[in-house]
Amino acid sequence: MADRTEWSRRVAAWRQSGLSAEVFCRGRGYAASTLRWYSSQLREPEPEPRTAMIEVVRDTTSARGHVLVEPRGCFSCTS
Repeated sequence: MADRTEWSRRVAAWRQSGLSAEVFCRGRGYAASTLRWYSSQLREPEPEPRTAMIEVVRDTTSARGHVLVEPRGCFSCTS
């Protein structure tokens, strides 16, 4: 049975080939569904999205009660 390193090589070769999983797997002894599964498992995790907190200020001068959103600096990141 192939280990994680071998599946990583297979997935990389498949991605570089530009072929569909079905075409790439023909004659190789493993299923396209397995190749796609390993492809999803071996992907580098996506970085968590950065969020910024903002202060919401109610416009008391507006007769309609509009809400103004004014950024007042980012409290959850350093930039």
